[in-house]
Amino acid sequence: MKNTINTISITKLERYCIVKIDGEIVSLSTSIKLKETLNELIEKDKYYQIILDLSELKFIESSLIGVIVDAYKLLIMINGRMNLIVKAKSVYERFEVSQLDKLLRIYDNLEDAKKSLN
Repeated sequence: MKNTINTISITKLERYCIVKIDGEIVSLSTSIKLKETLNELIEKDKYYQIILDLSELKFIESSLIGVIVDAYKLLIMINGRMNLIVKAKSVYERFEVSQLDKLLRIYDNLEDAKKSLN
């Protein structure tokens, strides 16, 4: 069985922040923690541009997709932006199947995700 204990790291920069989830699979408790983290960054810390780094993930569950969509909606209401970094084809396909790839900005590397915030 794969290890599903994840850590969420946050890098706060002047204009945006990077939220990275480590590990290949996200547990439900990590999804809940990510929701709390994103809400705090947006509502308390006033970060309106967020890069969500999912580059290590090999699989994504619907609970995590729901957290991402909720944060996206919150950011859109305040003219914010969220960019995702996805490397695994299986993870990208989850966004594609739900047609969220047309809504969310998905990149395969940090440099491109940063550039599009400018």
